Amino acid sequence: LQVFPIGLLTVILTSLIDRVCYGFWTLTIINFFKINIIEGVSEDYGVHSWHWYFTQGMPSIIGTWSPFFVYGVYRSVVVRRRVGFLFEFMIWSMLVLSITKHKEFRFAFPLLPIACCYAGLGLASLISNREKISATRFAFYQVSVFVAVISNVLASFYLSFYHQSAPLQVLDFLSADPSLSSVDFLTPCHSTPFHSHLHRPDVTMRFLDCSPLLEALRNLEGMNFSIVHGIEEEDMFFKDDFSFVKSRYLKGTARWPSHFVTKSDVTEELKDFFFENGYKLCASFFHTHESKMTVYCLL
Repeated sequence: LQVFPIGLLTVILTSLIDRVCYGFWTLTIINFFKINIIEGVSEDYGVHSWHWYFTQGMPSIIGTWSPFFVYGVYRSVVVRRRVGFLFEFMIWSMLVLSITKHKEFRFAFPLLPIACCYAGLGLASLISNREKISATRFAFYQVSVFVAVISNVLASFYLSFYHQSAPLQVLDFLSADPSLSSVDFLTPCHSTPFHSHLHRPDVTMRFLDCSPLLEALRNLEGMNFSIVHGIEEEDMFFKDDFSFVKSRYLKGTARWPSHFVTKSDVTEELKDFFFENGYKLCASFFHTHESKMTVYCLL
C-alpha cells in the first residue's frame, strides 16, 4: 500500500509523456511486456538458460569480490539469521530478470551496489574483533583486499582504454577527416556510438540493419525489403560479405560512401573489392586481440 501511490503517479506521468511524444495514448510498459515477454522478440538478440544470472551473470559482475559477497551473505543470513530487505530484493530481481530467455549483464548492473554492501560486510566480519584474531587471519585479510583491489584496478584500466576501444578511435579519426562526407559501417549493428560521438550533421552515416521483425514495421513507408521479410542485413553480410556488398553497391541503388568501416576479419574478396573500386586503407585501430577495425576511404 505504501508504494501504490508512487506506482500510480509514475504510470500517470509516463502515460502523459507518451501521449505527447507519440501523439496517441499508449502504455510503453505494456508494449514492452507484450513485445519482449509474450512475443519473445528480444530472443532474436540471444538466449541464455534460466539460471544464467545466478551462475554467470552476477558472479561475473561482482568479480573478485565474489568470495567476500558470499561470506557477507553467510554472516547476514546464517550467523545473524537476518535475511534483510536488500538480499530479498536482490534475489527477487534476479528471479524476475530470469523470466525472459534474453539476458544481459547490463540488466543486472543496478544490483551491484547491493552486492558491494554484502561484500563490505564480509570484509568487515573478517576482522570484526581485531584484538582476538590471529596474525595469520589478519594477513589473509590484507592479502585478500590487496588482490581484490589491484585486480579491479587493472581490469578497469584495460577494459576502459584498450579492450574494444576501436569504435571511439574510429569516430575520432573520421571526425577529423575533412574529406568525410558519408560513411557506411559494415560492422555488427550498434557497434559504434554513431552520431552521438561524431557530431558532424553534414555527414551521412549508415550501419547494417538488425531491426526485429515487428508487424508495425511492415506497413511503414520506405521500409526496406530485408526488414519487411524478417531478414537482417547484419546476418546477410556476415554470411557472405562480398556478395552482400556487391549486390548493394554494384547491382543495387545504394550510394557509394566516401568511407567504409569494417572489421579486419572480413574476407580477402571484400578487401580487393574496395581496392578495385577506388578505395584505400586509411587507418586501422586495435579492437581486440583477435581483430581490428579498419577504415577505407576514396583515393
